Amino acid sequence: VMSVEPGRVAAYSDMLDCVAILGYNPDFLREFALRKGSRLIGVNYYTKGAPDADIVHWPGKCSTWTGFNPMIADFLTDDEDRLDDRKATLNPDFYDRCRELAEVQLKLRPDMRRSGRPIP
Repeated sequence: VMSVEPGRVAAYSDMLDCVAILGYNPDFLREFALRKGSRLIGVNYYTKGAPDADIVHWPGKCSTWTGFNPMIADFLTDDEDRLDDRKATLNPDFYDRCRELAEVQLKLRPDMRRSGRPIP
């Protein structure tokens, strides 16, 4: 979570070495008791074709995909034990890379964001 007010969540893709900034209603994020720095789990599906206009591919890109559509698992399931187990297995470097890229992207494009809704 990059901020609650305004509601901004960065979704990371290691395959594309990029983030998508997702916009949420601040009240929605507060319902989950989130704060800046809260760690969530993203589930991504990937696309080919024209590159997504709102993302920047960085040097760690390791696939031929050109875009991705992230969904935040924490908002889609109530299986908190499974979410906690999955978060515990992730290398903390993933969250650090997400934050690093999100900070850059928010400086480059402060108003660019996608809807965080899984079905826009």
